[in-house]
Amino acid sequence: MKTVFYLITFLLASYLSFAQNSVLPFNGAKVSFAGVTSSSIEVSVDDYLLTSNAVPLNKEIKFKFQLPSGFSKDAAQKTYPAAKVTITNAAGQLLGRTDDAFLANATTGYVPAKFKELIVTTGLSASVVKNNKDLIITIDLTDRKSKNSLKLTMPVQIATAAQGLKASAGVVKTKTNNGSDFLSSNMKVGSCIITLDEKITIDPTLSYASIEMATFTGIASEEITGGMESYFVYDAITLAPVANPGKLLKRIKMSLEGGVNNYLVKIPYKKKTDTKKYVVRFRWESKDGKKIIESVSTY
Repeated sequence: MKTVFYLITFLLASYLSFAQNSVLPFNGAKVSFAGVTSSSIEVSVDDYLLTSNAVPLNKEIKFKFQLPSGFSKDAAQKTYPAAKVTITNAAGQLLGRTDDAFLANATTGYVPAKFKELIVTTGLSASVVKNNKDLIITIDLTDRKSKNSLKLTMPVQIATAAQGLKASAGVVKTKTNNGSDFLSSNMKVGSCIITLDEKITIDPTLSYASIEMATFTGIASEEITGGMESYFVYDAITLAPVANPGKLLKRIKMSLEGGVNNYLVKIPYKKKTDTKKYVVRFRWESKDGKKIIESVSTY
């Protein structure tokens, strides 16, 4: 009996963009590129974009790789992808595995018209999860004709009944000045400027990631001030998590009508003497968990 089920289809949708190793907003999946790339990656449950990494039991998680590239083509311009998918628990014990999710097309390949998007759907049934609460889903997307590959690793928590499912159809992508990913759920941020700030004197030894947000719609000022901020720092090459070196700073400017004019956060992510690059992920979540802001940028 199979313990993991996969469905492969081809659609055209786009939410998340990456040009280098990075982390997906909302769910914290790590994506490493080694020749194979994707213009966007979307993770959803019940056809709603997943806005956390907590998923109830007996749900399916759908991974969409939009406009994949880096695959060799034969004389007929066909491509030949393969995908190994594994589910393990936090201790590394194997719970479910498919050696090749695209096995049905291993010899026939895909013509260009059928290669717009790859979808892998992973079932989290009780027979797979067993008594584990923390899982790791790994997708190794490879090219059969070369050594090019893409690896996605996503930590998953089995959500309790109280947690429920955090997923949204109302996700808005805001264009940033430097091309970083900036998403909001069930609200909208009109503009976002992301820069490096090395002039803060509270701790002059630190470099800060600066995120300045403006023009909020669909949210009240008390929701912003009553929400919770968190941030995560990763090594830009290995995507290993890095300890936070300091305290997040913030400033919220209100309008005369009680709305939010400007929301500025400063995230300490490294010592100024450190020359390595890092990925900085910022998350704001409303008290009721229904409205979320996330950004992912590389410094």
